[in-house]
Amino acid sequence: MATTGQQIDHYRVESLLGEGGMGAVYLAKDLNLQRNVALKVMHDQFANQDQFQRRFIQEARAAAALKHDNIVQIYDCDIKDGYLFIAMEQITGGSLRDYIQRETQGNQIDEELIVEMVRQLADALHYAHQREMIHRDIKPDNVLLKEIEGAPPTKRLRPILTDFGLAKLAQGSMLDTALGETLGTPEYMSPEQCTNDRIDERSDIYALGVLLYEMLTGRVPFPFRNMHDAIRDHTQTPVPDIQKLRGMNVELEKIVLTCLAKDPKDRYQTARELARALERYQQQPDADALIGTQLVEEAPAVYAGPVTIHVEDGGRKDQRYFDQNDITIGRADDQHLKLVGDKRVSRRHARVTRSPEKGYQITDLGSGNGTRLNGLPLQAHVPTEWPLDGVVELGPCTLRLEKAEARQQPPAADFDPLITRLDDLPAPASPPPAGSSLYETGLDSPPPQQPPRTRVNPNPQPQPPRTRVNPNPNPQPAPMPSPAGSYGSSEDTIHVTMDTNRLMVEPQRPTFLSITVLNQSKLVDHFSIQILGIPQDWYTVQSGDLRLMPGDRGVANIAFNVPRTSSSTAGDHAAEVRIDAVKQNLNPKIVALTVVVSPFYDYDTDLEPSLVKRRRTTLVINNRGNATNTYNISASDPAHDLDFDMESRQVTLRPGEMLDVPILVTPKQRPLLGSPQQKAFEVEVTTGLVDRPPQPERGTLVVNPRLPRWLLMLIPLLLLLCGALALLLMNQDQQTQATATAMTAVVQGTSAAADLTATAAADPDEDDLTTAEEDRLGTDPFNPDTDGDGLLDGEEVNIHGTDPKKRDTDGDTLDDGTEVDTGCLSPINPNTFGAPGPPDNVRFAEGNPCTLPTPTQTPLPPELANCPDSPEARLSVGGRGQVEPGGRPNRLRADPSTEAEAMEPPLQPGVRFTVVGGPTCNTAEGGPLIRFWQVNAGGRIGWTAEGWLDDDADDDKYYLEPSEDS
Repeated sequence: MATTGQQIDHYRVESLLGEGGMGAVYLAKDLNLQRNVALKVMHDQFANQDQFQRRFIQEARAAAALKHDNIVQIYDCDIKDGYLFIAMEQITGGSLRDYIQRETQGNQIDEELIVEMVRQLADALHYAHQREMIHRDIKPDNVLLKEIEGAPPTKRLRPILTDFGLAKLAQGSMLDTALGETLGTPEYMSPEQCTNDRIDERSDIYALGVLLYEMLTGRVPFPFRNMHDAIRDHTQTPVPDIQKLRGMNVELEKIVLTCLAKDPKDRYQTARELARALERYQQQPDADALIGTQLVEEAPAVYAGPVTIHVEDGGRKDQRYFDQNDITIGRADDQHLKLVGDKRVSRRHARVTRSPEKGYQITDLGSGNGTRLNGLPLQAHVPTEWPLDGVVELGPCTLRLEKAEARQQPPAADFDPLITRLDDLPAPASPPPAGSSLYETGLDSPPPQQPPRTRVNPNPQPQPPRTRVNPNPNPQPAPMPSPAGSYGSSEDTIHVTMDTNRLMVEPQRPTFLSITVLNQSKLVDHFSIQILGIPQDWYTVQSGDLRLMPGDRGVANIAFNVPRTSSSTAGDHAAEVRIDAVKQNLNPKIVALTVVVSPFYDYDTDLEPSLVKRRRTTLVINNRGNATNTYNISASDPAHDLDFDMESRQVTLRPGEMLDVPILVTPKQRPLLGSPQQKAFEVEVTTGLVDRPPQPERGTLVVNPRLPRWLLMLIPLLLLLCGALALLLMNQDQQTQATATAMTAVVQGTSAAADLTATAAADPDEDDLTTAEEDRLGTDPFNPDTDGDGLLDGEEVNIHGTDPKKRDTDGDTLDDGTEVDTGCLSPINPNTFGAPGPPDNVRFAEGNPCTLPTPTQTPLPPELANCPDSPEARLSVGGRGQVEPGGRPNRLRADPSTEAEAMEPPLQPGVRFTVVGGPTCNTAEGGPLIRFWQVNAGGRIGWTAEGWLDDDADDDKYYLEPSEDS
């Protein structure tokens, strides 16, 4: 525990703020930046665990990446002088626990303030959940309050979430911890936490519901008595009637009860849904007047009507009207909204989709410079809600949405009149001056005006009067919105309707998607269907090509059967459905589709060798599931005669990853005499995500006695020979004295021989060399490392071929152990890589001992240097490179072909390598002509692609780049 005035790294402890089960929080002074921080220091029983330290730093870095007004800001995390700590923003308004106690004691519940604080917390959780961060331990103590001066009464206190990831760390700790540190806080645990089932963001929604219940009533729904009752209450007991505890609006009570549903499927499915429900409640004119009444119609959850997109670049402004379910934005000619004049906007930069359930969403399509919403970067290929007040940044341009009145489409005679398309819509009433436009629509001229077609709205709603300048003086009724999942228009050749844009699939379980295609052309045509962005073996187009007459519709059924392999990674996979008109030379129809693969968990293990003769064995763990999983390792023997030592007892593996865990098995005692003994033991790997009992790996350790059995059998034989010799000498009277002397010498010699034999067979220093071998070599039989070079004497002789009596066998001034530890330098060759490169000691002093010597650069042959589907080459043989940081993992293949099997795992962003061969263009028949280099990445040698140019990417899309040490 730290003390006042103590300095930890560059933080000086000022005072203790509070203490919990995992650590203590101090007010501290950042001596570098001269500011106050909250310094959380973990207790020693956690800080001393190597595995906990690594996971703590990992979780803290993930939490530091969260940038939200209602999530505490992380400044720093590290371990210094034995202290494992995290420095964060100091919040001075106390905790939510303090607030609840003050309000309940005074019986003054500010409902408006409570609803607003929980709404802000729900928004913060939604932000974190989108980044795959689940809190797991929401409670009043983990919510701090910041006072906002000058804010309206309902926003005078801003709730700040803290301790992201710490509950997960406690749950994975190898130490026994107190109740509530391993499972969460009992009063706020979700039913799935109580039953140790897999949890997701809906568990946080349940805990937030408990928090809202407590803030409104002054008590939790299920007070903690014991763990058994807590589990029963959360999983079975109905929520106590809130109306009896405190008069509450029925609509607010519905929100609380929805959060506290026992089944996660019955709760709000996202924290954003909860926030919207609270927003609708806040917008009611008089909440008290609605108690006990039933609303005739609920306000729409999202806006999915027509909008005007406003575009601004510096001083230039522009706008365009939209009433379309799917549009793309970029600088390519085929984009619905073409932004021109700046290459920081990618050719296919972003997609905007619309549905009645989710309103408007924007998706970054893997652009070069990214997309930001309200200042926060979007994750590529993940749809994100675009609210009407949201500002989107694409390169130098900012875009925002504004509600717009619906416009009537011109009629058409050869297709369904409900179909609309962006390109058919008229331009704004007052277009910008020539030369100042920020966008193009791809149309040479506006479509001709035709007589309007009237539609009847089956659910007319009263609308307030609105004044609008309309270029068409004839009043037009609003068109009905297109159905969800519908795409097309009056001028499209192809109109497409799908069952869903978000398909949930389970590996090895068939799932079907129906796609309806309408031929809106005047020609008979064949329409082919492909799905891009996912492996071809994931789906089958059952109906083949569709042959459609003009105006006809056809249905194509797509059967998805995702293989149950680790390569079918769990989560969202962004895909596109492509429909081509085979006979007509037209642009294909592209529709966005997200394939969501559910996770499955499986693994296997092996022990190599299972018969352990030299105390060392290896446990092999293979994650055969499609999701990252954590495995716990334990070892035991029935007689408790063995000790087990391993680097880690908990490991985390990515899908398809295989890991070797070295295990040292040693006997607690070795017998002095007798035969070798065999000790059985088991190594067990467990994980809570695999629904089957663990299969232990069984092994046997051979324990040799200090004096072997054959030595005991040799001693009587020697004594017998000595007796025979004595009898022979006794028959010679004239040599009686000599015989006596000889007998004495023989007996003494026999005893000495027996002692020497026993000593020669022993290995007192356990360096894998017997005493006889050490005598022959001239090493110390009682010192396992005679020359002190960091290698056992037996390891030097049997493995490395070095001299166990010389610290530096090859005379290059580097200890043999130092060269072995580099993983690349030879302890018996002073210049491992040969001339003309520098010797080993120079390489080691320069800090890059494993870098290969750079050969003379040879100009690339034109046919290889200019693979037409790759950007200009930036690498060369002998140089150093790395996978582009911030990008995606790059596949490593056995051959320079896109059809060659990819090695696992792939090269992660930032991984460095040495170019050892190439380049060569892709050898796959019919594949894109991309450039491959042969690389050596930490001993893994294979072929990987440098980059790819296509119409859907930026001009210079590199996967690899030269590294700083090139």
